[in-house]
Amino acid sequence: MISELTPIQPVSPSVPIPTKRRTISEVSPTKLSIKEERTLFEQAKFVELFQQTIPTLFEKRPKKKQEEA
Repeated sequence: MISELTPIQPVSPSVPIPTKRRTISEVSPTKLSIKEERTLFEQAKFVELFQQTIPTLFEKRPKKKQEEA
C-alpha cells in the first residue's frame, strides 16, 4: 500500500509568484494609515484636555470688573 503512494517532493517554483502587496489603507476599514489614526487620536486627546482646562482658566481669572459694575 505504501508503494502505491507517490513520493513527496518539496514544491519550489523556479520563478517566484508575484503577489500584490496591500497597503494598510486598503486593509483598514477606516482607510487611514496607522500614523494617521495615531495623529487623530492624539488630536482628540488634546482637544479633550483643552476643553477640561478652559473652565478652570476662566474660574481663576479675577472678576473685579463684574463686581464694580
